[in-house]
Amino acid sequence: MSQATQATGRLTVKEAAVEKTAAYLAEQLEGVSATNRLSLRGFNSGTGERKRPKVEVEISGNIAGITVHLALPYPAPLRDLTEKARTHITTEVQRLTGVSVSWVDVRITQLHISSSERTLQ
Repeated sequence: MSQATQATGRLTVKEAAVEKTAAYLAEQLEGVSATNRLSLRGFNSGTGERKRPKVEVEISGNIAGITVHLALPYPAPLRDLTEKARTHITTEVQRLTGVSVSWVDVRITQLHISSSERTLQ
């Protein structure tokens, strides 16, 4: 009787792949948008393309820590929105990349005030 040999391999997921995945997942959340980044022309207005949220990833072994910078609507339940983002990014990054996520730091870098919420007093 012959024994089958099983090849074992190792998959290495680069930080850039996790960053892109997390940014894509963050922009899918309702109410979330990328922060405006200044350029020589001013804000990213007029480019016609939607910018993804800024994400930074630190990977050690097969465990990632993720920082995501978001622009959120105001007024809104910010604590609920950030917790929803944290849970969604953690779960889906793990599912899609196979990399464990130890933490997701959600930084609110801008608040977008709805024009319908503005009133003069």
